[in-house]
Amino acid sequence: MKTMLLDYDAALMRFGSSYQLKKALAAKAIFKVEEGVYSNVENPPLSAVICFAYPQVVLTMLSAFYHHGLTDTIPDHLDIAIPSSSRAPIHDGVMVHYSPKGFHEPGIVVDEKKGFPIRVYSKERMLIELLRNKDRLPYDLYKEVLANYRRIIHSLDLRFIDDILEEFPKRALIQRRLDEDVL
Repeated sequence: MKTMLLDYDAALMRFGSSYQLKKALAAKAIFKVEEGVYSNVENPPLSAVICFAYPQVVLTMLSAFYHHGLTDTIPDHLDIAIPSSSRAPIHDGVMVHYSPKGFHEPGIVVDEKKGFPIRVYSKERMLIELLRNKDRLPYDLYKEVLANYRRIIHSLDLRFIDDILEEFPKRALIQRRLDEDVL
């Protein structure tokens, strides 16, 4: 059985009517995850639910580092990025990072978590985020993630990093940190 998330309209279409949807909920053929979000799995990952309910959301920072296997520190909250003009999800366990106009899209990839699609920044984009946020991150976390990047640097698309780095503010600072800390 393929895992899936459905909005209310898709759940209605799948079950035929609100009455049939209520019967399916009672029979545990489908589960109400939160208002307007249904799943055929009882407890889908929060990251998948948030990405489904808010199409502009992208996993970032510790959540993305953990997703990519760059740290073994389990996040105690979900770090998400949204464009600065978007409505932020109000949800327990979610920390919102606003992306300035034009900096949200580069590096978004769609991966799966427990069979559900989630949007997460690529390893290349997260390297830029690591270097850009060096002073805001705990020192031990920065060093752990940096050491893991040093191990995989040859598998990264350095041209993509150069291309998207052109668009970032403080490009020279990030480039200097890339040259000194990683390469």
